[in-house]
Amino acid sequence: MLGCTGLLPPLAGTTRPFPSGAGAGRLRFVDDRTPAEELPHLYRAVLDTVVRLEHAGARDFAWRIRRDALRTYSTRWDEKGRRALERLHRDAQARLAATPRAVERPALSATTRTA
Repeated sequence: MLGCTGLLPPLAGTTRPFPSGAGAGRLRFVDDRTPAEELPHLYRAVLDTVVRLEHAGARDFAWRIRRDALRTYSTRWDEKGRRALERLHRDAQARLAATPRAVERPALSATTRTA
């Protein structure tokens, strides 16, 4: 027997895991967080802003944002859902900034204490 190690000899052409081609040498940005990981935080931020809108007197607008956020959060746990919640949060923040009765308060989730 010739050096019986249990290993196969290397095959020709298998020294690189991926063939070099048109995309060789380019790196892509990879986001480690999935939309499903971000959705609970975005949803909470939207709801915090909704509460502030309600306190500022923009109840009808706050209700529409809350309804749309709930619909999105309960049906779209993907990139499209993440973008929709981000848009709702931006819209709610813009409306809050334009509301004269808006009181400067920290977000509810930032001030919540755990027992």
